[in-house]
Amino acid sequence: MNPNSPSTNRKPTTPVIAPTPVIARTPVIARTPVIAPPPVIAPIPVIARAKPEAIQNRNLDRHGPAGLATTTPPRSGRWFATTLTVSVLAALTLPLGGCNYFASADTWAARAETAFAHAEFQSARLDVAKALNKDPHNARALVVSARLMLKSGNAAAAQRQLDSAIHAGMPSANLVELQARILLAGNKFRAAESLLENDRGLPGPRRADLLSEAQIGVRHFDEAAATLAAAAKSAPDDAELQIAQARLALAQNRTDAALAASAAATQADPHSAMAWFLRGKALLRKGSATDAIAAYRNAHRTGMAQLDLPQYSALLQELGNAQMDRQDIDGAAETLSELDRRFPQALGDRFLHARMAVVQQDYATAVNDLQPVLSAAPDFVPARLLDGAALLYSGQPETAEAQLLGLISKYPDNLEARKLLAQVELALHRPADARRVLSAAPAGAADAQSNWLMGMALLQSGSVESGIGYMERSVEEEPGQANARLKLAQVYIASGKGAKATALLEAWKPAERSVESEHLLVAATVQGKSPATARKALADLLASHPDDNALLAAAGTYSISLGDFAAAEDDLGRALQRDPKSIDAMMGLAQLRVRQSRFDDAQSELRAVVRADPKFEPAYWNLAALSARKGDRGGAEDILRRSISANPSAVRSRLMLAELTLSGGDAKTARSLLDQATKVAQNRAAVQDAAGRIMLRGGLADQALAYFNSAVSGGSGPARVDAARALIALGRNDEARQALSSIADTVPMEKLSAELLLIGLDVGEHNIAGARHRIAELRSQGLPAYAAAELDGNLDMYLKQYDAAGREFARALAAQPVPGLAVRVFQARVAAGTSDPQRVLIDWTKQHPEDRTVPMALAQYYAGSQEGRKAIAIYERLMQGTAQPELPLLNNLAYLYTEAGDPRAVETARRAMELAPENAQVLDTYGWALVRSGKAQEGSGELEKAAKADSSNQDPAIRYHLAVALAQTGDKSRAQDLLSSLLHSPATFPERADAEALQKKLQ
Repeated sequence: MNPNSPSTNRKPTTPVIAPTPVIARTPVIARTPVIAPPPVIAPIPVIARAKPEAIQNRNLDRHGPAGLATTTPPRSGRWFATTLTVSVLAALTLPLGGCNYFASADTWAARAETAFAHAEFQSARLDVAKALNKDPHNARALVVSARLMLKSGNAAAAQRQLDSAIHAGMPSANLVELQARILLAGNKFRAAESLLENDRGLPGPRRADLLSEAQIGVRHFDEAAATLAAAAKSAPDDAELQIAQARLALAQNRTDAALAASAAATQADPHSAMAWFLRGKALLRKGSATDAIAAYRNAHRTGMAQLDLPQYSALLQELGNAQMDRQDIDGAAETLSELDRRFPQALGDRFLHARMAVVQQDYATAVNDLQPVLSAAPDFVPARLLDGAALLYSGQPETAEAQLLGLISKYPDNLEARKLLAQVELALHRPADARRVLSAAPAGAADAQSNWLMGMALLQSGSVESGIGYMERSVEEEPGQANARLKLAQVYIASGKGAKATALLEAWKPAERSVESEHLLVAATVQGKSPATARKALADLLASHPDDNALLAAAGTYSISLGDFAAAEDDLGRALQRDPKSIDAMMGLAQLRVRQSRFDDAQSELRAVVRADPKFEPAYWNLAALSARKGDRGGAEDILRRSISANPSAVRSRLMLAELTLSGGDAKTARSLLDQATKVAQNRAAVQDAAGRIMLRGGLADQALAYFNSAVSGGSGPARVDAARALIALGRNDEARQALSSIADTVPMEKLSAELLLIGLDVGEHNIAGARHRIAELRSQGLPAYAAAELDGNLDMYLKQYDAAGREFARALAAQPVPGLAVRVFQARVAAGTSDPQRVLIDWTKQHPEDRTVPMALAQYYAGSQEGRKAIAIYERLMQGTAQPELPLLNNLAYLYTEAGDPRAVETARRAMELAPENAQVLDTYGWALVRSGKAQEGSGELEKAAKADSSNQDPAIRYHLAVALAQTGDKSRAQDLLSSLLHSPATFPERADAEALQKKLQ
């Protein structure tokens, strides 16, 4: 009664989750980096309703954009709707009590004039209504009404009220300034210019201010400059003239002049909303977004009183967009709230809402918010760019492509559109098209972002060196972009350029360093070095950065991967002494405890992380994995639910919980969790791909395929290969082959994965020559020799050419010494019947004493070769210094102790059972140890649990052991039934002869 085979555990422990490495903050870097740049969205100007040519011919700054931002205020708002007539205004007046009832229309008109002059607009409206209720033809009241209509942005209504006032007897000569302002607000620049050129009544500065605005509107810039210069001779310090100078400079794109003029205006009148508004515009053009926001806030303080509503709406829009550009999301949300309150129907408000939705990853809402904007202003480029980005990131790259192609056909020199289209082409796995789009940009137009995208396109095309060159240029052009430098370091490491990555990362200032950069620095330092050389390089790195605690924690975590637990303990311990709240050091220590099989200590470390940072999701993942490892699925699910409760945007926790619920048979809840994860994810396509893999592992290939297809639409490259896997699982091999061939031919980054699946299809169809040819092609295209040798070896194993497989695996092992290849050499030699096949395992163990994988395989071989004592010796050596050994080690050792009659069998089996109290094989070992130690009654109870857990009768030894226990406790009838059923089945197991002997004895 010995273990089943040399290559597997005596007791299959499939349901038991193997020791799970604690996941560090920094993800593992793939060999070929996939770096998605952020959406290319240029700073957004305020929207204008006028046609493009009108926008160019109109200065929008005195009265704001006479367009999208200027819409009819709501009827229930604090401003009158534009459709209100004089009679309606009058009807709104309630009967007044007291002596006011007898006040004349002129009295109410005078009060309205005073209220308007003091910016008490609500009172002015009420007083105008009362005046016109008394006398609908009162000229003074009609003039105030015209001013109020102009204030609300309704130039047409203001003109009607002004005409009524003139008809009622108000001299037109007294209304030139108001008439000019109404014409300017209605974009009637030539009429305003003619009116003002013929006027001689206005003061010189006021006339020059208005006339220059009209001249700017018809793009008569020289005339406007002359007008202002003449007026400035008599009033050089006039704030309104300085504001007009700033307006002219902005219209001519003379940003420095606009800054100088607006500075002079704000000094002359520190409370002028328009002066600060224009200064904000000039600062924003200069690239000083922070200073621009401050200027806009100064304008905002007095803006409601001084600016017309279209101007005030434009101010809020520009402030909100500037805040978005500076990633001041809270400030933008506050500004947007005021826009919603005052101008809920303004299309500029919808546009800002769309920008906010993009930042919040709610791309579907962004697309919906942009539709009315695009309908009203189809040529508004920023809105079309934002729509393209939202379509791309909502998983509609084809629609985004069509949108952007149309935009570029009309505006071929727009670099922002080209950059965004390049992102779309990269998402559609068309790097050649991305290169073509970027290459067609105007000469000299390239910037840091377009160079980065070109680098990405070249990388995806397989031109690694050229791609890196463009990325380096991008980083040189914008050295302050830490994220780009971090990604360049990732590319260096993935491309085997560790020295370049080290130089890049070590040049960072201490304030720039992050957890990710420190992990990358460690990875770059040790890249391509042997373990001994890597340890020396790591020591030198730490010595050169003695005060860098994050680097110390990263080095400790890396030492774990080297198997140098002593160095890891020292580094992580010192990191925690320096900073007891270091999350990275605590996570590293938890990972070390797992590797040491001290699982209770690992849980304690992870709980400490949760106490220090209740929202740190990786700690929950690993706590859940440790609970699942013990067979406590319910506990694991509770931990993951706590993670989601602490951090509603948690993605990985939802994915893990979905997989656990799916394994429990609840597919409906699993799908709900996967859909939730997709909604809260930043990278939805990647999460949809992960969801598909979960469904595929759960046996739901059709639903998995739906997730994969959605991920592909969203731009996920790996999802294309995963979709082919789902097609294979569904038996649709022809479709899978067609898809994989397309990937292998056009997407270098996914080529290897696609080719491996195609090799599998070839083998499944007995096309061995085709499989061999693919492996040879991969070898010729740069696949490392050890990887190609392993593929050949796997194919030889399938063909039962074990000697050839052993040679290939040995060749791979020599080039890439990893435990898995040592075990593969051993397995091939066992299958070939080679003498002393275990020699490769023995040699490996001597050369790598810290490794535990190979010794476990060697112990299993000895156990299956009737050399139990040797197996026990290996297991006991692995147990030394390990407070909580791996479950397979405990289970196998307990079984060997049982077979050898060792009194330690029961206690060892009990420890294994405590780790996995619901695992059938572990319960069987414990129950059998009890029976063999003379405790048949107690053992039969554990064996009954084991048989119940093994409901599909996958392990016939469990029923044999239960039959022995029943026979010993006197239940011979049931024992005979079990044996009869067992021996009539075709099942083979080492104890079959013993079972036959027991059956004869009981008859």
